Amino acid sequence: GGRVTSSVRSLGGQRFKAAFTPHQALPHRVDIKFNGETVPGSPWHVNIMSNTNSNLSVLGESTRLVPANTPAVFEIITNTNNAPADLSVHVIAPSKRTIQARVLPGNRTGVQSVEFVPTEVGTHVVEVSIN
Repeated sequence: GGRVTSSVRSLGGQRFKAAFTPHQALPHRVDIKFNGETVPGSPWHVNIMSNTNSNLSVLGESTRLVPANTPAVFEIITNTNNAPADLSVHVIAPSKRTIQARVLPGNRTGVQSVEFVPTEVGTHVVEVSIN
């Protein structure tokens, strides 16, 4: 295996956010150390999937950090003229529970806004497909 450039940012309260950009669609092992000591829970294993639809992007501050119990909005850019009904959006909470996501009406061609309300603290997964 090789190494991938990463970054770490303090979130306060002894919490940190690590990020990396994978260059290959294959399983990655994430090893994190603090002051030379392995962080509890490390290493983590992350499955990286290939981008099967390069005509789709998900953007917005809500794809990063949002407070719980507050509406979060992000944009889906399809580079095509899809109607809101053409998109299937699922948000999966850390508990694996599905959170309702609503594609909002009245957007620009090729851009759809989506709203959801996270009710749990932690990493959520956003799944988008074009019907």
